[in-house]
Amino acid sequence: MWGGRGIKVCDQWRYDYQAFRKWALYAGYDETKERKYQTLERIDNDGDYCPENCRWASYQEQALNKRPRKTGAYKYNWTFEGITKSAIEWCEIFGVSVPMVMYRVKTKGMKPFEALVTPVNRADNLDEITEEKVRSMRDSGMKIKEIADFFGCSKDTIERRLGKQK
Repeated sequence: MWGGRGIKVCDQWRYDYQAFRKWALYAGYDETKERKYQTLERIDNDGDYCPENCRWASYQEQALNKRPRKTGAYKYNWTFEGITKSAIEWCEIFGVSVPMVMYRVKTKGMKPFEALVTPVNRADNLDEITEEKVRSMRDSGMKIKEIADFFGCSKDTIERRLGKQK
């Protein structure tokens, strides 16, 4: 069971891997693709893991089907020109990273559309990525990977700025 919510794996899959594998291949699992492009998703988040409630999805597709966290995090929905989509979908359409856009909206106070269309501020000069800037971003709740995405650099660069390089 998952998280005390009573979600379980059906007996067919739990006790017979070949039955699961046969379903997975029939349902579109591609053994040649990287795992990150194929995750097992429950269509009904309160339902069990079984053939009638599962499908293969990318991480982004799965993020759209996530339950809101009790910590107050929720799915952002924005409407532009009468069309409502999730923040994740808008970021995909505009070709920008979700962490960068959410940082701009939550920390910098930008309006969602402005956050999506403002050109990415890539650090052409790595000296622009100061320890002070990185610490400020960390204090606002951003993870190292999100900060690296924002600046367009590696996680190692950010860790070096924080003096955490291994």
